[in-house]
Amino acid sequence: EVDVDLHLIRLTSDGWECIARNHHLLDMSLAPGTYYFVVDTWVDARAVEHGGPYQFVVLRCDSDDEACND
Repeated sequence: EVDVDLHLIRLTSDGWECIARNHHLLDMSLAPGTYYFVVDTWVDARAVEHGGPYQFVVLRCDSDDEACND
């Protein structure tokens, strides 16, 4: 029943920009800079929040790491 969304955002000269969002996983390479992650609880049409426990993990992958080059 837990439904949280992950958003990757950054602040630009024009304001906040959402780079990507997904329900479970964001898998991408990022240029050097400052980024922010937001974990947002989904609220359905009946105003029921679907929050709950989750695990948030950020992994850095080196370019020669075969596990990250799939």
